[in-house]
Amino acid sequence: MSHDTPAEKVTHLANEAGQALEHAMHSSRLLAREAINGVGHAVHDGTGQLQHEMQHLSHVSSRYIRDEPVKSVLIAAACGAGLVLLLGLLGRSR
Repeated sequence: MSHDTPAEKVTHLANEAGQALEHAMHSSRLLAREAINGVGHAVHDGTGQLQHEMQHLSHVSSRYIRDEPVKSVLIAAACGAGLVLLLGLLGRSR
């Protein structure tokens, strides 16, 4: 049977609480590090996929322009005119 004084019991409980807090902080750091690494890998993978898709779209666009030059110019002109019209409408509304 233990005859610890109240002060010794409080000290013992404080030490146990401190150890539990250290363990929780260590676990939290590990989880945070894993989460950050996971996000980093996901961003890296997504960037690689995006670069691949952009290269593919660039190739397809270049081939379309080469195969259909007149249509390409007309589409570009229509897009430009639509953009100018849109900007003009936005400018007037202010």
